[in-house]
Amino acid sequence: MKNKIALVGFGYWGKIYYKYLKKNNKIIVYTRSKIKNVKNFHNCEFTNKISKILKDKNIKKVFVITPIDTHFQISKKFLNENKKVLSEKPLILKKNETSFIEKK
Repeated sequence: MKNKIALVGFGYWGKIYYKYLKKNNKIIVYTRSKIKNVKNFHNCEFTNKISKILKDKNIKKVFVITPIDTHFQISKKFLNENKKVLSEKPLILKKNETSFIEKK
């Protein structure tokens, strides 16, 4: 059975992550953009509801590939649901955000 993972963000870098992750994983992609040629993306399901990923107990790993100023807030939601998160750098922009990360 393939791993079920989430990819949050599907811009330039999101598509590059997808290219490497698709081989051994079932991917749920969160994006606010309309995707053209959906049939070209195998082992992939698209959603515009981040809550779908948050509630899915089968998704254990989340890749956050979004604009820099959204990394912390999005990652925090998934960490609070005990999901493993890989975020592009930088994860935080404000010093006071480090305390939350240290606790996790």
